[in-house]
Amino acid sequence: MKPLISCNFYGQLGNQFFLVAAVLGYAWDYDALPIFPGLNTEKNRTSYNRDKVFFRLDASNPPRPFSHIFRTDLDTQWCYHEKIPFASDLILDGYFQSWVHFHHHQDRIKKTFAPSIEITTKLQEKYGQLLNHEKIVGIHVRTQSRKTHNEGHHPFWGMSYFQKAIESFPSDSIFLVFSDRINWC
Repeated sequence: MKPLISCNFYGQLGNQFFLVAAVLGYAWDYDALPIFPGLNTEKNRTSYNRDKVFFRLDASNPPRPFSHIFRTDLDTQWCYHEKIPFASDLILDGYFQSWVHFHHHQDRIKKTFAPSIEITTKLQEKYGQLLNHEKIVGIHVRTQSRKTHNEGHHPFWGMSYFQKAIESFPSDSIFLVFSDRINWC
């Protein structure tokens, strides 16, 4: 039997991407079976993300119980970057926000995370002229959690940070801004 690998989900979509990528990287490194039953919960929109983003993943219940947990400190280890040791039937519990867990599987990760044909078609119909522009830059402005920002986990850098970043791109670039406070942006 192949060993199993899964994770406990934390955070929103960006955190979930890191967790899924870490699990997939581990699975491909150790010939394990990646399984994601945690995508079946409503917490942090995981079931919505399962249907719209992670639809290529196996979200079924595991064929046997997990026997090991590899845990990081959720308060201090946001970017766990050490090699995850092998253990059969393992759950990752933490954030694992480091490319070192999956960068060597970049092409497979991109295929797994690629949008569906339905979504690609809708985006191309609605925003094709914009998306086909050669110099398009995405800006993500996250301001939702004053508590988190105040604790220093995700500091808000302010307008000067974004202005400096914008100035580093060619003047004919088109900037797409995504934010929880789009009117402020």
